Amino acid sequence: MTQPATPVPDNLICGYDGPSTVEGMEKLARLLATAGTGMPPYCRNDPGAVLALMLRARALNVSITAAADNFAFGNKGSCAMRARMAMALLTVRAGHQIATVGTATEATSTITFCDGRPPASEKFTLVTAQEAGLLKERSPWMTGYAPTMLYWRAVLKVISLHAPEVLMGYGIVESGILDDPYETGTDPAPTPIQIQPGALEAFADLADIDTDNATVTIRDEVTLDTLREAYRAFRGTDITPQSVVFLADGNPVTVGQIFHQLVEQANTRAAIPTDVADCGCRVDATTGTHEPGCQL
Repeated sequence: MTQPATPVPDNLICGYDGPSTVEGMEKLARLLATAGTGMPPYCRNDPGAVLALMLRARALNVSITAAADNFAFGNKGSCAMRARMAMALLTVRAGHQIATVGTATEATSTITFCDGRPPASEKFTLVTAQEAGLLKERSPWMTGYAPTMLYWRAVLKVISLHAPEVLMGYGIVESGILDDPYETGTDPAPTPIQIQPGALEAFADLADIDTDNATVTIRDEVTLDTLREAYRAFRGTDITPQSVVFLADGNPVTVGQIFHQLVEQANTRAAIPTDVADCGCRVDATTGTHEPGCQL
């Protein structure tokens, strides 16, 4: 298993692509916290964790998605990057080259520096892994992935010892500083979704909300002006557009999503002249069509 020491074009690492202002970062963090499996578990339903991730992405000048895929946080607040990110920073950003040669029982990585320093090499073996307590039952080390694990351990070892400036103070996940879900078979539990107290009741005069079937129906007397006034009233409380009103199949339905549905319903109703028939339906005044499901 050999990785050739070839230079990499600089445009392979995108720079930071998030907002530049704190207000913009907070807004995007709240949105990304609702992305579900589009974000790592520790960021789900936790805008603060997303913001912490974005700040690190900005500090290292990498894209937010690259940070989400390659940064991990420990329970004590420490942050580490995956070896693949460290290797990209070593080659693409710093301009050094790295080559790794391995067998089924060991791997050796060598950095060729672009600044005149002599090459540096480090080896990682199965014996080292055993002494470190890594050869656990059902771990990748014991299920056919030992050569791959050796490869990345050798990479992180040579970068950590001989090019620490590339890491800018960050650890590497595979070094064991943090529990790596790829090695332990565990995954941090996502932050539980918190339903905002009073959010559902605040819609009592605006809509009929069936939480069991996840349907929202605007009340007859509610207009777009009513919705605008209600939205302004919401902004003066603890309830925000990201506040969760109820859960539908485990997924959060937020204040913003409900308002969006109500505005669409109000716009649709305002665009079609209607009369109320004896059956109670809103009848299209132009075509005489009753509501779907009406027996008349």
